[in-house]
Amino acid sequence: MKEVIDLLEAVHGSTGFLSYSSKDRRITASYNEELVMPLASAGKVAIGFAVAGMVESGGMKWDEVIQPIRFNPDEDSRELYPHFQNRQSLMLGEAVEVMIACHDSVVAEQVVTLAGGWDHVNRMIRRRFDHMCVTSDPRSPENKGMLQELMQMLIEVVEGYDYRPDVWMPIMNGLVRQQEEVEGIPPHQLNHMTGGLPDMAIDIGVIGEFGKERCLFVIGAAGVPDRRESQGTDDCLAESLRLLHRSLG
Repeated sequence: MKEVIDLLEAVHGSTGFLSYSSKDRRITASYNEELVMPLASAGKVAIGFAVAGMVESGGMKWDEVIQPIRFNPDEDSRELYPHFQNRQSLMLGEAVEVMIACHDSVVAEQVVTLAGGWDHVNRMIRRRFDHMCVTSDPRSPENKGMLQELMQMLIEVVEGYDYRPDVWMPIMNGLVRQQEEVEGIPPHQLNHMTGGLPDMAIDIGVIGEFGKERCLFVIGAAGVPDRRESQGTDDCLAESLRLLHRSLG
């Protein structure tokens, strides 16, 4: 994991990283884990986490209906969910999956409305994670989180799915169907959620095959050179993921 940290240290900006072994159930590497940074679309996993908590406690049900349903035409729900396009409604679980898989802020707004609004969703998140906040505009600087807390959230989602798939399946389905592929990693072995703005990038997820040893990761870079003009940050994060994949053997 030192190779990953060396890569991140060379990035112009603030970077951080954590990895976790599903086999050993422990953090295997960390670097600048207390970095608080924008989440962009990755904040939608936190929205899903809050809603799943309400489902687990009995306050909501995944089969509650959102009607009418609207999608963001600028995202890729038409490609990933063509069979949903003429639907007038979605069940809450379906909507959370689409929200994550397609980075869809329009669907996110409808999910949050059903869940009681942004203030309520943030109260649910802050019960566990002091530095995490989600906003209607994913580009807002207030839409942020600490890498260490994101890792804890990810662990609870992934391990929760192993024991209570009825609670955590919509989030896992979204991570699995998300289409941000990385060259050199088989798509089915990279289940993750990305978030990005011109000056930041973040990636959280799972590398490896279900039923075998997996590596959970959180990796982020903030205050970096404009990503529209330079691929350096994106290349660094992609190479970091390839190193994590190779570490599984």
